[in-house]
Amino acid sequence: MLGLRLTKQCSGCDLKYANLKYANLTRADLSKAQLDGANLSHANLSFANLQGASTSTRVWVSRRPADFSYANFSGANLSHTRITDSNLSNANFSKADLRASNLKGSDLSHTNLSDADLTGAKFDNRTKLKGSIINEQTKLDPRYRLIWKIVNQGAREFNLKEIDFRDVSLSGIDFRGADLEGVNLNPDHRADLNYVSSMRKTSQKEN
Repeated sequence: MLGLRLTKQCSGCDLKYANLKYANLTRADLSKAQLDGANLSHANLSFANLQGASTSTRVWVSRRPADFSYANFSGANLSHTRITDSNLSNANFSKADLRASNLKGSDLSHTNLSDADLTGAKFDNRTKLKGSIINEQTKLDPRYRLIWKIVNQGAREFNLKEIDFRDVSLSGIDFRGADLEGVNLNPDHRADLNYVSSMRKTSQKEN
């Protein structure tokens, strides 16, 4: 691993179960690398090229914060990976396979998810989706597509009856005019509840 850390050139390398914890791989070339089970916790891969990289295990690690900002994951096979509590802002995941990936707590702001497959991906109320890019070809569970739309475009005049938002942060979203009957929110998200309540009152006054 010393050579990789020094040269940062490892296109097509076999890095299965490699220990890259705390590694500084800024601008590294890991395109088409095999990353099954690699430990990337606390690693810095900002601006790195992981185009076409793949992993087939469920334990590809970012159990602690890692920096993948601006990294290129275009076309990478990252299904069933765990990339939690990490900085993925401005990264390129276009055409990436992120099926059943765990993205809880990660920052996806301004991340390119065009044509990516996020079927079964996991998010939570700490996942930042503001500014992320999806298109019609992005495969995303309907509920999360709606959440993405609300986070990025607001919820004015939306029909949100009976929608489950228990694992989503709704702070700062404009709900004026939206139908919020039966909306399911996590009681612990008091800021969200207070905001929604204030929006309800505003809507009632406007009507």
